[in-house]
Amino acid sequence: MQSNLIQKTYESQKNKIEKMKLCKEPYKVEVFNKEIIVNPNVFYPATDTKLLISSIKPSSEDKCLECFAGTGCIAIFLAQNAKEVVATDINQDAVKNIQENIKLHKLENKMKAVNADVFPQTKEKFDIIAINPPYSDFEAKDVIEKSLFDKDHESLHKFFKEAKNYLNSNGKIYSTWSNFADFDFFIKLVKEYNYSIKQINEISKDMKIYKVFEIKSNKDLSGFGIANNFKRDKRTREIE
Repeated sequence: MQSNLIQKTYESQKNKIEKMKLCKEPYKVEVFNKEIIVNPNVFYPATDTKLLISSIKPSSEDKCLECFAGTGCIAIFLAQNAKEVVATDINQDAVKNIQENIKLHKLENKMKAVNADVFPQTKEKFDIIAINPPYSDFEAKDVIEKSLFDKDHESLHKFFKEAKNYLNSNGKIYSTWSNFADFDFFIKLVKEYNYSIKQINEISKDMKIYKVFEIKSNKDLSGFGIANNFKRDKRTREIE
């Protein structure tokens, strides 16, 4: 059942990537009554995007960061209430897309887009970090495919290894994950990097289940440096 779901999802994701690359003109989608511009080579807001948006309630004093931001849709909604928002993406086309959405929603005074491999180069810390990361453990041929594919979950490991450096002492991470990418795997990874994790939201669509998790850093930093051990454990489980 799980392998069948993974294969079907992979085929669906390949089709989505092909459409992204063939797209020649920007278009708009509506998310909770807001228009979001989607440019060529950028992944559009989907079911899990909306689920994450509805799960985060920033205060007027919160500084927020969205990594793997794509169109910046989630960050746009965070910026409606938050004090300051930064949105990052490794895809330069996505960064330009975020900038256009910032302008569309007149958020230039409180939101910016940064081209970065996960985290911006800053010493600033954030109260909320939101991620809707690539779920699938397949090779990405370019930065466009990185929106969906993350071989050996390298970007996810990088995120949780470094996220403590960007979180305020009481800061929280909000992340989506899906059943086709294995909830148990995700929960174990988060805990291995020494965070606490709890599910706060969920939605089902067809055979897919999406969940949102609230994640907090534990005070003890002993979780750093375990990525290699974690990968060895993962390979062992696959072989067995």
